[in-house]
Amino acid sequence: MLARGAISGRLSPLMSVRNHLAYSSQPVKMARYVAPTKIVEVGGPESIKFLQGLCTNQLNQLKTHGDCLPAAFLTPKGRIFVDAILHLQSTQSNQSVLIEVDQSCLSEFKRYLMMYKLKAQVTVKTPKYSVYVETDKIDPAELAQDTKLVVAATDPRSPNLGSRIILSDETIETGF
Repeated sequence: MLARGAISGRLSPLMSVRNHLAYSSQPVKMARYVAPTKIVEVGGPESIKFLQGLCTNQLNQLKTHGDCLPAAFLTPKGRIFVDAILHLQSTQSNQSVLIEVDQSCLSEFKRYLMMYKLKAQVTVKTPKYSVYVETDKIDPAELAQDTKLVVAATDPRSPNLGSRIILSDETIETGF
Protein backbone atom coordinates (compact mmCIF):
# COMPACT_ATOMS: atom_id res chain seq x y z
CA MET A 1 0.00 0.00 0.00
CA LEU A 2 1.25 3.43 -0.85
CA ALA A 3 0.70 6.58 1.13
CA ARG A 4 -1.71 9.10 -0.31
CA GLY A 5 0.07 11.45 -2.63
CA ALA A 6 3.27 9.40 -2.59
CA ILE A 7 3.02 8.79 -6.31
CA SER A 8 1.96 11.45 -8.73
CA GLY A 9 1.51 10.88 -12.43
CA ARG A 10 3.88 8.43 -14.08
CA LEU A 11 6.83 8.85 -11.71
CA SER A 12 8.31 5.75 -10.16
CA PRO A 13 7.76 5.25 -6.41
CA LEU A 14 11.45 5.78 -5.71
CA MET A 15 11.49 9.04 -7.63
CA SER A 16 8.46 10.26 -5.67
CA VAL A 17 10.25 9.51 -2.40
CA ARG A 18 13.30 11.42 -3.64
CA ASN A 19 11.13 14.40 -4.60
CA HIS A 20 9.47 14.33 -1.19
CA LEU A 21 12.83 14.26 0.59
CA ALA A 22 14.05 17.20 -1.46
CA TYR A 23 11.26 19.40 -0.05
CA SER A 24 10.79 17.88 3.40
CA SER A 25 13.11 17.12 6.27
CA GLN A 26 10.93 14.29 7.59
CA PRO A 27 11.00 10.81 6.06
CA VAL A 28 7.97 9.51 4.19
CA LYS A 29 5.73 7.17 6.17
CA MET A 30 4.43 4.34 4.05
CA ALA A 31 4.22 0.58 4.04
CA ARG A 32 6.47 -1.79 2.19
CA TYR A 33 6.03 -1.69 -1.60
CA VAL A 34 7.56 -3.44 -4.57
CA ALA A 35 10.29 -1.46 -6.25
CA PRO A 36 10.26 -1.33 -10.09
CA THR A 37 13.57 -3.18 -10.25
CA LYS A 38 14.86 -6.65 -11.09
CA ILE A 39 17.85 -8.60 -9.83
CA VAL A 40 20.77 -9.96 -11.84
CA GLU A 41 23.02 -12.34 -9.92
CA VAL A 42 26.70 -12.54 -10.80
CA GLY A 43 28.38 -15.43 -9.02
CA GLY A 44 31.62 -17.36 -9.18
CA PRO A 45 35.14 -17.05 -7.89
CA GLU A 46 35.93 -14.02 -10.09
CA SER A 47 32.64 -12.14 -9.64
CA ILE A 48 34.04 -9.19 -7.65
CA LYS A 49 37.05 -8.79 -9.96
CA PHE A 50 34.81 -9.04 -13.05
CA LEU A 51 32.36 -6.39 -11.82
CA GLN A 52 35.13 -4.08 -10.57
CA GLY A 53 36.27 -3.61 -14.14
CA LEU A 54 32.78 -2.58 -15.27
CA CYS A 55 31.33 -0.35 -12.54
CA THR A 56 32.20 3.02 -11.04
CA ASN A 57 32.39 2.13 -7.33
CA GLN A 58 35.04 0.27 -5.34
CA LEU A 59 33.71 -3.24 -4.76
CA ASN A 60 36.25 -3.95 -2.02
CA GLN A 61 33.76 -2.10 0.23
CA LEU A 62 31.51 -5.18 -0.02
CA LYS A 63 32.89 -7.28 2.82
CA THR A 64 30.05 -9.10 4.61
CA HIS A 65 26.69 -10.60 3.63
CA GLY A 66 24.14 -7.84 3.12
CA ASP A 67 26.56 -5.01 2.37
CA CYS A 68 25.38 -2.82 -0.49
CA LEU A 69 26.54 0.19 -2.45
CA PRO A 70 25.39 2.25 -5.41
CA ALA A 71 27.26 2.05 -8.70
CA ALA A 72 26.93 2.91 -12.36
CA PHE A 73 27.91 0.78 -15.33
CA LEU A 74 29.44 2.64 -18.24
CA THR A 75 29.52 2.28 -22.00
CA PRO A 76 32.91 1.99 -23.76
CA LYS A 77 32.73 5.76 -24.37
CA GLY A 78 32.38 6.42 -20.65
CA ARG A 79 28.69 7.34 -20.62
CA ILE A 80 26.39 5.93 -17.96
CA PHE A 81 24.68 2.83 -19.28
CA VAL A 82 22.71 1.89 -16.16
CA ASP A 83 22.74 2.81 -12.48
CA ALA A 84 22.38 0.03 -9.95
CA ILE A 85 22.59 -1.01 -6.34
CA LEU A 86 24.95 -3.91 -5.64
CA HIS A 87 24.28 -6.30 -2.74
CA LEU A 88 26.75 -8.90 -1.51
CA GLN A 89 25.23 -12.33 -0.92
CA SER A 90 27.66 -14.71 0.70
CA THR A 91 27.29 -18.18 2.10
CA GLN A 92 29.91 -20.57 3.42
CA SER A 93 30.42 -22.16 0.02
CA ASN A 94 30.16 -19.28 -2.43
CA GLN A 95 29.82 -15.55 -2.89
CA SER A 96 27.74 -13.64 -5.41
CA VAL A 97 26.74 -10.07 -6.12
CA LEU A 98 23.08 -9.20 -6.59
CA ILE A 99 22.71 -6.26 -8.94
CA GLU A 100 19.47 -4.33 -8.63
CA VAL A 101 18.61 -2.59 -11.92
CA ASP A 102 15.52 -0.96 -13.35
CA GLN A 103 13.24 -3.56 -14.93
CA SER A 104 13.05 -1.64 -18.23
CA CYS A 105 16.75 -2.24 -18.95
CA LEU A 106 17.10 -5.80 -17.63
CA SER A 107 17.59 -7.58 -20.97
CA GLU A 108 20.07 -4.97 -22.26
CA PHE A 109 22.02 -5.15 -18.99
CA LYS A 110 22.27 -8.94 -19.14
CA ARG A 111 23.51 -8.67 -22.74
CA TYR A 112 26.05 -6.05 -21.58
CA LEU A 113 27.41 -8.39 -18.88
CA MET A 114 27.58 -11.37 -21.24
CA MET A 115 29.48 -9.25 -23.78
CA TYR A 116 32.26 -8.60 -21.24
CA LYS A 117 32.21 -12.05 -19.64
CA LEU A 118 34.60 -13.70 -22.14
CA LYS A 119 36.71 -16.19 -20.15
CA ALA A 120 35.92 -14.93 -16.66
CA GLN A 121 34.77 -17.65 -14.27
CA VAL A 122 31.41 -16.06 -13.49
CA THR A 123 27.77 -16.99 -13.93
CA VAL A 124 25.11 -14.46 -14.84
CA LYS A 125 21.50 -15.31 -14.07
CA THR A 126 18.20 -13.69 -13.20
CA PRO A 127 16.80 -15.25 -10.01
CA LYS A 128 13.14 -14.95 -9.05
CA TYR A 129 13.58 -12.24 -6.43
CA SER A 130 11.45 -9.22 -5.59
CA VAL A 131 12.81 -5.97 -4.21
CA TYR A 132 10.82 -4.19 -1.54
CA VAL A 133 11.38 -0.73 -0.13
CA GLU A 134 10.59 -0.11 3.53
CA THR A 135 10.72 3.55 4.49
CA ASP A 136 10.30 2.95 8.22
CA LYS A 137 13.06 1.44 10.35
CA ILE A 138 13.29 -2.33 9.95
CA ASP A 139 13.80 -4.84 12.73
CA PRO A 140 16.55 -7.31 11.71
CA ALA A 141 15.23 -9.94 14.14
CA GLU A 142 11.78 -9.79 12.54
CA LEU A 143 13.24 -10.12 9.03
CA ALA A 144 15.55 -12.98 10.03
CA GLN A 145 12.48 -15.11 10.73
CA ASP A 146 11.30 -14.71 7.13
CA THR A 147 12.38 -17.81 5.21
CA LYS A 148 12.21 -15.97 1.89
CA LEU A 149 14.68 -13.24 2.95
CA VAL A 150 17.75 -13.04 0.73
CA VAL A 151 19.28 -9.67 1.71
CA ALA A 152 18.13 -6.62 3.70
CA ALA A 153 20.12 -3.40 4.01
CA THR A 154 19.72 0.33 4.46
CA ASP A 155 19.61 2.16 1.12
CA PRO A 156 23.24 3.15 0.44
CA ARG A 157 22.32 6.42 -1.25
CA SER A 158 20.63 7.99 1.79
CA PRO A 159 19.29 6.63 5.09
CA ASN A 160 16.15 8.73 4.50
CA LEU A 161 15.30 6.48 1.52
CA GLY A 162 14.69 3.57 3.89
CA SER A 163 15.76 -0.03 3.48
CA ARG A 164 16.03 -2.35 0.48
CA ILE A 165 14.71 -5.85 1.14
CA ILE A 166 15.20 -8.68 -1.37
CA LEU A 167 12.89 -11.66 -0.98
CA SER A 168 12.76 -14.89 -2.93
CA ASP A 169 9.61 -15.42 -5.00
CA GLU A 170 10.08 -19.18 -5.08
CA THR A 171 7.75 -21.01 -2.75
CA ILE A 172 9.19 -23.51 -0.35
CA GLU A 173 7.26 -26.77 -0.56
CA THR A 174 7.26 -29.26 2.27
CA GLY A 175 6.59 -32.94 1.70
CA PHE A 176 3.83 -34.71 3.60
